Amino acid sequence: MGPVQAVDQPPMAQTTSVPAAGHVLARPSASLAPRIVILGGGFAGVTTALELAKRCAGVLPVHITLISDQNFFLFTPMLAEAATGAVESRHILYPIRPLCGAWGIEFGEMWVEALDLDRRRILARHRRSPARQQVHYDALIIALGATPNVGMAPGAAEHALTFKGAGDAVQIRNRVIDLFEAAALTDDPWVRQRLLTFVVVGAGHAGTELMAALEELTRGILLRHFESIPKDSVRLVLVGSAVLPQTATNLAAYAKEQLLARGIELETNRAGKVTEEGLTLQDGRLIPSACVIWTAGNRVSLVVADLPVAKTKDGRLLVNEFFKVKGPAACTPWATMRRRRVRTPGLRTWPRHR
Repeated sequence: MGPVQAVDQPPMAQTTSVPAAGHVLARPSASLAPRIVILGGGFAGVTTALELAKRCAGVLPVHITLISDQNFFLFTPMLAEAATGAVESRHILYPIRPLCGAWGIEFGEMWVEALDLDRRRILARHRRSPARQQVHYDALIIALGATPNVGMAPGAAEHALTFKGAGDAVQIRNRVIDLFEAAALTDDPWVRQRLLTFVVVGAGHAGTELMAALEELTRGILLRHFESIPKDSVRLVLVGSAVLPQTATNLAAYAKEQLLARGIELETNRAGKVTEEGLTLQDGRLIPSACVIWTAGNRVSLVVADLPVAKTKDGRLLVNEFFKVKGPAACTPWATMRRRRVRTPGLRTWPRHR
């Protein structure tokens, strides 16, 4: 791997390493610079860390720490392409540590287990270490994102694939290819149909894009290499109350038209339960399938769910116009776009309005 190339020339800064398990990440000894800790290594967390480092360089002495449960940055807009083999999974991953090191940002690969807002500390640990780390901060920014809400339907956690990370993309691609191999060895049309029925639950951006990519992989590529499989054996079903419900009406209508033109079935009935046999809809109908992929909805991090601060009914953090979480001014953190909600008089919720 070659050296990291930054668009801007980073300032000369001394980086620090994560201490051994059980030690406390202490304030830099060189100064009493305020310590800013950012939780989350996605777009929001990484961008915030880099922007703070750039804007404060030579102007305001600060010590920035980024904590993430993965030491790489995932370019999620191309996750569907990685899941279907259009691009290699490694091409949408970028190591976080050298990126942070170039700007003097401390990085720690750890799972956040608890936040102590009163004492301004974070309790976290590496997944291979039993010892907890204590990370103290002066300012905290929460950018932990969300996890797939497989609890929305019985059996989804046990029998459905998720579509959130690089590992999910590899698992989906392997499952699809494996099912084609199995279908090529059977003469039973019912068995073959179940093996080659691919169901995506959730018709939002992630589900719609994944379904389009699956159509290209299965019918556009794999069928050419499995001559024993009839061309009409592949069945693709997208389950959701509406296609792209958070998108402009004309764009959603165009997307729906394109999906139907590609022979993708749109099922507006809600998912009831997932079993080894496939997906059962709430009206009782069974869609036999050996590959059900869950993209319907997310849930907030359990760490965020336990915080004694203002939240919406679905658990998202409520913040003011400066992204400060609503609560006691002395201890509340800031939160980023994805899992928070801003309300301003005269405007709709910001994520939908921007």
